[in-house]
Formats: sequence, C-alpha cells, structure tokens
Amino acid sequence: MIQRNVEEGRWPVGHRIPSERELCQQHGVSRTTVRLAIAEAVSRGLLHRVHGKGTFVARPRSTSRWSRSRPSPRPCGPRGSSPGPGCWR
Repeated sequence: MIQRNVEEGRWPVGHRIPSERELCQQHGVSRTTVRLAIAEAVSRGLLHRVHGKGTFVARPRSTSRWSRSRPSPRPCGPRGSSPGPGCWR
C-alpha cells in the first residue's frame, strides 16, 4: 500500500503520509500491520520519520559512486610487462 502510493504519485517526495490510525481505517488492517509496513518502508529508504512531525516520503536514494557500473580492474599481463590502464597487481 505504501510503495504503491509513492510509485503512483499519490504521495510525492516530502508528502507527510496519513497517521497510523488513518491508514488502519483506510485499509482495514491492525495498527501493528501498519507499523510494520512503515518500518519496512523506512528501512528501505522510501519513507523517513521526523520525531514529533510525522512520517514523510523520502527523496530517492542516489546511488553511491561505488555502486555505479564500472569496468572491473583487470590483472596485468605476464610479469615484466608494463601495466596498462585499469590493471592491478
């Protein structure tokens, strides 16, 4: 329910989501279920909590420079050959 609302644009970035009680009523589920769903969304970076303010839709996480696709380093040629770009020893 949470992910769908975000993906379909009903809850844009920065939007304060409804309270736990409101979500329980809207979806006919227990408060425990709502809390677990929110906790999962927070752990995945979809939402973030602000103490005393509420739970908000988070900005999409940017990929770190380490997770971007990069060519793998390659081993250098036989011993004694000069190393080329991108090789490691």
